[in-house]
Amino acid sequence: MKLLYPIFKSYYEALEKLNFGHEIFVIKMSAHSKSLESVNHNKNLIKILGKGKMKYPGYPSGNQNAINQTIIMKTLINNSQIPVLYKHIDGHVEYIGLYRHLYTNIKISDNGFRYYEFTLQRYNNSRSEI
Repeated sequence: MKLLYPIFKSYYEALEKLNFGHEIFVIKMSAHSKSLESVNHNKNLIKILGKGKMKYPGYPSGNQNAINQTIIMKTLINNSQIPVLYKHIDGHVEYIGLYRHLYTNIKISDNGFRYYEFTLQRYNNSRSEI
């Protein structure tokens, strides 16, 4: 995967150096071979799962209730831009940009669990993001 933005050793280092502030909601994704979360189309689209029990990073182990999605749904609706950090399989963390909510799907996993999938699109503007 081509790196477009700075890389860091950990989420903590990325949050500290990028200085988003305490009020900013930051999405943290992790690469995993069984993950249903994804980064697609040269990092222009990402798919993240809703809040709930996970067997692996990005792989649900039970039903995700709508009430548990309230915080992420409100954040996606109220904030026009959400920063995303992506942890690669080798452990380094990359800031992949600012994203905005495109749509939400409720899906059924191979094990029969209901889960929420949020699709976000990269936010492009003429100014530098970092």
